[in-house]
Amino acid sequence: MRGSVLVDGVRTQLVPRIEKVQEYKTWSSIEDRENLKRDFIPMTAQMRSDIGQLRILFNGLWSKPLNEMIKMLLQDNNIVLLRKYHLDLE
Repeated sequence: MRGSVLVDGVRTQLVPRIEKVQEYKTWSSIEDRENLKRDFIPMTAQMRSDIGQLRILFNGLWSKPLNEMIKMLLQDNNIVLLRKYHLDLE
C-alpha cells in the first residue's frame, strides 16, 4: 500500500514503516494525520533502509563460507585446494 500526500508542499509517496505494514492494508485504515506522521515513511527512505538490511544479510551469509575457505587455505594448508587453485603459499 502506498499513496501520495503533500509534505511541506511537496508531493511525497509514503508507505507504512516495515513494523507497521500489517496494520495498514488500505488507506481507509489511517485514522488521523498523527497516525500518518507516526506510522508512515517516504518510500525512498524505506527502500534505502530495506537495501541496507539486505546488504547486511548478504554479508552475513558470505562470511561463513569465506572464513571456512580462508581457514582451509591459510591455516590448514589444504593441499587439494592449493593445487586446484594453483596457489603456492610458501
